Amino acid sequence: MSLGGSIKRLVIPGLITLEIFFISWYGIYLNEILDEEFTAKRWNLPSRIYSQEEALYPGFNVHQRDLKGKLDRLGYREKGEIHLPGEYKITPSYWEIYLNDFSYPSLEFKGYPLRIKLDGTGTVQEILHLGTGEPIPRAEVEPELLATLFSEDMEDRSWVRLEEVPPHLIGAVLSIEDARFYEHPGVDLIGILRASVVNLYHGEIIQGGSTLTQQLIKNVLSKWEKTFLRKLNEIFLALMLETRYSKEQILELYLNEIYLGQDGTVSISGVKEGARYYFSKEIRYLSVAESALLAGLIKAPNTYSPFQDPQKAKARRDLVLKQMYDQGKISQELYLQALAEELPVEAGGSLTGRKRTTKQAPYFVDYVIEQLKSRYPYEELKTRGYKI
Repeated sequence: MSLGGSIKRLVIPGLITLEIFFISWYGIYLNEILDEEFTAKRWNLPSRIYSQEEALYPGFNVHQRDLKGKLDRLGYREKGEIHLPGEYKITPSYWEIYLNDFSYPSLEFKGYPLRIKLDGTGTVQEILHLGTGEPIPRAEVEPELLATLFSEDMEDRSWVRLEEVPPHLIGAVLSIEDARFYEHPGVDLIGILRASVVNLYHGEIIQGGSTLTQQLIKNVLSKWEKTFLRKLNEIFLALMLETRYSKEQILELYLNEIYLGQDGTVSISGVKEGARYYFSKEIRYLSVAESALLAGLIKAPNTYSPFQDPQKAKARRDLVLKQMYDQGKISQELYLQALAEELPVEAGGSLTGRKRTTKQAPYFVDYVIEQLKSRYPYEELKTRGYKI
């Protein structure tokens, strides 16, 4: 036997063993990342301190108690007619208010439309439930937000379950970000090729090649330095994540993770807070056009913000609508109606109370915080999404 043949017989098994060891180590390493960043991860949800609700009843004076000011602070919108929660109408003899839903730790309140009849001084004479037409003895307007306790990352996020997200918002996101989401295993070679063709045709980047799963991995691992190794890790982590979670679970994580803009020093994260900030609405009331605008923001929220550049925002929204129509997610009638819808003109903020970062009633709030800190770790108060 030659010396060369002996060396080959020794080296090749050694290389194979080394390769198996490396693949095993790399798989364990990536699994640990998934365990840390997804399985054991708890997204930071700020806790919020609220006032009491405002009770309306016969004898309540809308002018003395500045009810209009309260409704405006809460983000209600004055309309000619009320159709959705968060809207109100004022006439000399009566007001109509479509109350928002709200919840306390021990109470879930379902909003409904009401009419309050007034005398000449603005004093309530009678309250009618417009859903039933029956008089009611009192009604409650939701509490105002007094303070928000943010973690160091200053992210405002409220968790939403996938079943609470309207189908047209899901359709808008998938149409512009990952049309083949339900067909690929986490990485989409066909999508990369298609995006390259579309971008070459338009002469600009219209579509990205990254899947929703890859974007989720990238967002969660944003603290990592941008290197080729990180990109390689993202690809394998996306493939592994798809074996651990269902498509629906990944989509829910993505919709709650995405960054959608900036309100001063506070980051707007997730579609639920995005709906509140841009449209002063709960997510389930978004229109097709509003859903398209929100989906269009994902690529570059501050570039396509309707409050920063309405023309770019409209062009991006209309592109999303075109994608939805071309992919059969909306009818031609809905498409044309959505194209004609106006953009929002001012930010709303958090739906129940508009002050994100400032304290109302600061001395009272500081006292409440000190009482809470004696019962809970302060870090927990800033990350667990408590309502107080």
